[in-house]
Amino acid sequence: MVEVTFEEVLLKKEDVAGSNAIFFNGVVFEDVLLRLRVSHNACSCCSGLLGEETCCRTVEHEEEVLASLVRRALRKAAGL
Repeated sequence: MVEVTFEEVLLKKEDVAGSNAIFFNGVVFEDVLLRLRVSHNACSCCSGLLGEETCCRTVEHEEEVLASLVRRALRKAAGL
């Protein structure tokens, strides 16, 4: 059985580029599942909150860009 803990962290404006990060035992997700590629895309939600154009962290997994990581990628990283 795998236990997942969700922790929401309020980011400062200068830290938004690191948003949507997931960690496994303190290791960032893309270092666990090595076929992930990190990028940044325009984010209307964060842009609205900050009042200016903002890009958020996204990852690409198996040629699919994931703004929020899907269950399949998480299971693969956990070895399930």
